[in-house]
Amino acid sequence: MNDNENIKDLIPILKKEIESTGILDLLNVKQNSPVYQSNSDIHGLGIFTPIDLDDKTFIGVTHVFYSGMWYQVFPLGVFYNHSKNPNCEIETDGNVLILKTNQKIKRNTELTVDYTKQAYLEQPKKEWD
Repeated sequence: MNDNENIKDLIPILKKEIESTGILDLLNVKQNSPVYQSNSDIHGLGIFTPIDLDDKTFIGVTHVFYSGMWYQVFPLGVFYNHSKNPNCEIETDGNVLILKTNQKIKRNTELTVDYTKQAYLEQPKKEWD
């Protein structure tokens, strides 16, 4: 590539579309929402959000199904905790499971799901209440 060529000119789509919508929107790429691990009041470590999140916000991928097995994606698939009143839910998208909010969530709040909605997870025990 010489100095006069722009990287956008090398992509085989309309340059005007890239400039007006942005490359991520054009390619329909979802960005993970930022999360961090911290001590949980529920159990061990949990996943928390450092920012306010809107309802139906995509958080990220938790598990991938490949060759007959589910694989956990670190840290989301490892550290989210159970709640009877979860603020997130797991959705299936092809061979991946994704975590999405099911309500508005304030920053520094632990992200939780209802394990009973996912039969492949360890199910809640009475002492978890």
